[in-house]
Amino acid sequence: MYQPAIHADVEPRTGWPRDSKENDMTDISSKSIEQISRRWVDLFKDRDGIAFAAQYSDTGEYIDHAFQLRRKGRESIALHIDIWSNSIPNFEMKIAKIDVVGSRSMFSFVGSGTFEKDLPTMAATGTTFSYRGFIVLSVNEQGLITRTEEFYSTSFPNGIPFEDYNFRGSSAPLVR
Repeated sequence: MYQPAIHADVEPRTGWPRDSKENDMTDISSKSIEQISRRWVDLFKDRDGIAFAAQYSDTGEYIDHAFQLRRKGRESIALHIDIWSNSIPNFEMKIAKIDVVGSRSMFSFVGSGTFEKDLPTMAATGTTFSYRGFIVLSVNEQGLITRTEEFYSTSFPNGIPFEDYNFRGSSAPLVR
């Protein structure tokens, strides 16, 4: 019978990194973690991969679940941001809500922009879009990001503003 490998730095049931001595948040407050999250969004919007990646630890990780990409290290994270910024140069990200739990920040956001140039695995559509996403940031006591997990749908080029979602009352059938 197959049994997945158990890594010492990962909780077996959740796959989340274990809180180690390095991630002990005795010297950094929830407010600081919230500020780090807001800075993360601002740096994402600045379209400068090197500046964005500087907020990560040397071994920081960026996981894009939509495209099933895992970037490790500042150089790889910078490349990830540069590729996205080149494809969607007017990309905007607005935080909807932030929650801080321990050494992690979790926030939902609204992303919008125009898909102008191809991504490595998706052809550009030239369309303007809007979508909802979710980010989990893990921060060490030095205030550096050790891990980002990003969740959104790869159907984002077809995304519309939340206000334009097809609303159906409780008596409406669930068919399009």
